[in-house]
Amino acid sequence: MLLDGKAWLIGGYGALLAASAALPFLLACWPRLRAVSMDVALGAGIVALAAAIFWSRGLNLGVVPLLVGPLLVVPLAGRSLAPALGGLAALPLLSTMVWWDAGSVLGPWRLGGFIVAGFGIAALARLVTRDAGRATRAIVLILLGAVGIVSASSTGVYAAPTAFWVLWHHWSAYIAPVEGLLSGGIPYRDFLVQYGIGPTLLIAAACGEDCWTGMYAVVAATNTLHLLALGGCVLIIARPAAIGATALAVLALVAAVTLWTAYPPDWLGGLATPSVGGLRYLPVSALLLRVLRNNRRGVVWDGWETALWLLGLLWSPEAAYCVTLIRWPCLALRMVDGGRATGVRAVAPVLRCVGQALGTTVLALAAASFAFRLWFGDWPSLAGYLTYVANPPGALSPNLLGPMWLAVGAALAAMVAMVRGSALNIRQANAALLGLMAAACYFLGRSHDNNILNILPFLVVSLTAAAVVAGPRLIGGFARTVMAGIVAWGASLGGGGWLEVWRSGKAFEIGPSRLLSRIGFEGADAATLLDRHAGLPAGRSAEAAAALAWVRSRGEGAPVLVSATMLLPRHPAGEAWTGVNNVANYSLLPPAIMERVVRRGARRFARPGWLVIEDGQSASWLATFTASYEVTERHQTGAYTAYRLAPRCEQPRAARQVSPAMPPEEAAGSCATTFMRRSAAVPSAEILAPSSSPSRNGLGSADR
Repeated sequence: MLLDGKAWLIGGYGALLAASAALPFLLACWPRLRAVSMDVALGAGIVALAAAIFWSRGLNLGVVPLLVGPLLVVPLAGRSLAPALGGLAALPLLSTMVWWDAGSVLGPWRLGGFIVAGFGIAALARLVTRDAGRATRAIVLILLGAVGIVSASSTGVYAAPTAFWVLWHHWSAYIAPVEGLLSGGIPYRDFLVQYGIGPTLLIAAACGEDCWTGMYAVVAATNTLHLLALGGCVLIIARPAAIGATALAVLALVAAVTLWTAYPPDWLGGLATPSVGGLRYLPVSALLLRVLRNNRRGVVWDGWETALWLLGLLWSPEAAYCVTLIRWPCLALRMVDGGRATGVRAVAPVLRCVGQALGTTVLALAAASFAFRLWFGDWPSLAGYLTYVANPPGALSPNLLGPMWLAVGAALAAMVAMVRGSALNIRQANAALLGLMAAACYFLGRSHDNNILNILPFLVVSLTAAAVVAGPRLIGGFARTVMAGIVAWGASLGGGGWLEVWRSGKAFEIGPSRLLSRIGFEGADAATLLDRHAGLPAGRSAEAAAALAWVRSRGEGAPVLVSATMLLPRHPAGEAWTGVNNVANYSLLPPAIMERVVRRGARRFARPGWLVIEDGQSASWLATFTASYEVTERHQTGAYTAYRLAPRCEQPRAARQVSPAMPPEEAAGSCATTFMRRSAAVPSAEILAPSSSPSRNGLGSADR
């Protein structure tokens, strides 16, 4: 459950969120608060955080932050020691990013790259002081678009074992609910939707003969648009800054999006994990861009901003929280600034905005529920909608010495920017900070150190606001050093997969064709890659491919694979026979939830299908299905057993074709009876005995 052992984390997040949301209103209503040394206290908090991390970890910080990291601070040296102090405070917090290598030991080439990139980027902000014009910003956006396209087109690394498995595994979690939808299931009832109905509908619209080609197109497009939206956010915030400072922020953003969100222990490229890219965050980044634009132009109410909020509200539960947290406080602040109200008089526009938020949200959700009812013939299930919110997969205990403190430091820096800035600076820093706090809810669920790295793009946007306002002060030095460190610490990323594909000559594969053929088990290299990644006996995944091929030859829908690899087999769209069609989406949920979805799917889909189970997997999978299905046939292929399952449920009336010649039990609609008659079911003794028939590829039990 979400709250298990994390009450202190959620409480701390709530307190920081409350302070972040309340501060701009306090400053707008009571300007005299600026006279209080609030910025000094917040800056001292950042230094204290850094000191605590340094004290706790000591020499375990590693050689890089202790000996080489100070080079990032050299360009900050000047008449005041405050920027350099802020830069030094950033180094212990930056060192926590490398959670897989606490010692931060770099070889000569990597160390050289760290020094050149880190020092060069840090110096850039000071050396290039010419103002950035409109043409420069346009060129930056074009270059960001090119980076997105190149990242989406480069598929060579997915010829390496880990990268190939990670991509297949993560894409499976998105495509599984799409298959349930295209097969006639009702979302949140007949199948669960882990990442929200928005991505599910988008991928379904892109499906052709199967959904994997469409998935590639959707991931590529949303990732590129996400990068462009975040780039636009940085450029809008940094508009008063010189071209060097803007370049520092943009390069930090590129590193955050393309490197740090792609599993840095073994850099996997831009396609492997869509759940940390555009498919998850595009509604959030797009809304944040529009809010920042409206803040700068002084626009109070904007139809496009409302439309983007509605998109996020319906996209997923997480996106609904994020866009609501960003949109309404920012709108309320613009209403306060627009009315130039101070003191108690500023409360009225805030209350009016709260009323608008509540009323609009209720109307939007009611309209969406009625549309759901008209489309699917049933109401959405609130329990199904919130399943993954209440049961985050793979939840861990937070690391008290991990990178979460870097996010806290960035939040404090943005709050300092509010205290020191103009009314416009307050609005921009507030929006950027709320974007960071919204994205940080991801960490509340799983609480893995890598989750903080996944939200580094929003952290860069927040730090840009701090750097622009603080300038040559402690917070400015902290913000610039963190952004330079995000680039420099890229030298610590693992690249074993890239090195392997470089040696094999596959590093420059472009486009999805070879990748998708591997997912379809076309050729022997796919099975070999899976065996190597999972540490399976040689030929084990080839046996899985043979078992799946045998099942497909029966023409009874998409097989469900229960194996250590936790993958969704590639097959034509719309052939699902159960909502539990991908192990990864359900294996970490409470068993009662999976049993309910299996039972609902047996009634809804009312068709037979095949369950392919690897030897050694939990017997609970078969037991869960046989509570709602009857085993009518069994086939052995190597280490994999295929079970043909026919539903025990009552068929939906519309799906039955009752004729006078039907036996009474079939006319009554017993699914198991009907499908067992049609398949000439084998006796129970044969169901429980291993099959002696060889598979088409010669890997059946008789040839084993």
